Amino acid sequence: MADDHARGFLAPMLATPYPQPFDDPNWWFEVKWDGFRAIVNTVDRPKAFSRRGTDLVSRFPGLGPLLASLPAGWIWDGELIGEHRSTWGSLPATGQRLTLALFDCLYGQGRWFLDWPLAQRQERLRQSLRDPIAGVRVSPGLVGQGTALWPWVQREQLEGMMAKRLDSPYRPGQRSPSWRKILALKTDWFAVEQVERREGGGWWWLARDDQGRLAARIFVPDQEAAAPRWVLLGYRGTSAEGRLRHPRVLGRRP
Repeated sequence: MADDHARGFLAPMLATPYPQPFDDPNWWFEVKWDGFRAIVNTVDRPKAFSRRGTDLVSRFPGLGPLLASLPAGWIWDGELIGEHRSTWGSLPATGQRLTLALFDCLYGQGRWFLDWPLAQRQERLRQSLRDPIAGVRVSPGLVGQGTALWPWVQREQLEGMMAKRLDSPYRPGQRSPSWRKILALKTDWFAVEQVERREGGGWWWLARDDQGRLAARIFVPDQEAAAPRWVLLGYRGTSAEGRLRHPRVLGRRP
């Protein structure tokens, strides 16, 4: 990849869903932070991009001084975390204390590290941030011990956990099985009160909470059109309107 590309946006590498924690000495396990994915770039001038390339500094003006404190000439992957992570999506752009958790190093000192294994990129990450910087941290984790980290993730009510192969290269914009996301889901039973035909095939089950509000629209293929009376849904939280975030069916009963 050409050095002039280092001045612009680089799409982040993405993870595939995985059902449960596991142990493996060839994998690195870290917290999945609930914030904004941030590609942080100080090659030309300090800037940060969202997962889809949006300028995060224009959305969060308080981020500018934080980026200015970083060493020049680097590109990192990380997460921009608000002070109140559970309500992050509704926070204003100002008056917010921010933390930048960095977990990968993609470029530095005129050289790309994309083909390096994760373990070597992590070492370069620690070298690039050797001096403490207020509001910036290297995301912590454990080698091989996913089941040891998981109880802490649940106790702190965090979004989940990431598992990454220590020998994995960085593939911008690709969803790789070498990175896994394991979500800490809440669960509840919801009543299925209506079934709607989906344009293009399949059906929607409309699940409502105990107040009668629409909690989720669950897609099912044609062969599962007959809906149960109740569904057990796993989800990551709720919106102000009571809609479930990332619902998935875990069980059902007539």
